[in-house]
Amino acid sequence: MKKYQDQVRQHRELARQLDSEKTESGFNSSMSNFSKKFTISLKGGKKLKVKLVRPSKNHDLALLEPDKFQTPYLRLPGVGKPSHGTKVYAIGSPPGISDSLTTGIITKADEEHLITGTRILPGKSGGPLIDDGSQVLGVNTATVSAGKYSDTLGPAVYANFIRREFARELGGKI
Repeated sequence: MKKYQDQVRQHRELARQLDSEKTESGFNSSMSNFSKKFTISLKGGKKLKVKLVRPSKNHDLALLEPDKFQTPYLRLPGVGKPSHGTKVYAIGSPPGISDSLTTGIITKADEEHLITGTRILPGKSGGPLIDDGSQVLGVNTATVSAGKYSDTLGPAVYANFIRREFARELGGKI
């Protein structure tokens, strides 16, 4: 139990550190360097022009709109919270490792965050955290570790929080 409490404390400290890095324009510093329009690479190397609709006010996330392209998508679940022990999968593309998948379980869920035992490698933040039914439960954010040989926590921003934050721009489409 003590190890779990230490890990939760570390997650809170990480969240506090991320919040302290906000710019005067009100969003996290890693988002502040983006222009309003830029190019992203899709799986398979296809380049796509997108525009920044709006960055999150609370998290290192942004809503993007592709230019003349319908992207495939995964569904968000209903409004119920996933339960402790739910098996989850973190998808992303760390540098040099495209289409990486790691697994874990939900260890804690609150109104904004999910804490998992899933390893989030650098470059996986921003990727989906999905369940066995391929529903997006959250967006992976960072990794928290209590030390060199300890287990790793994989925090994610809860999908329902994202749904509420971008509801006006999405008009209930998710």
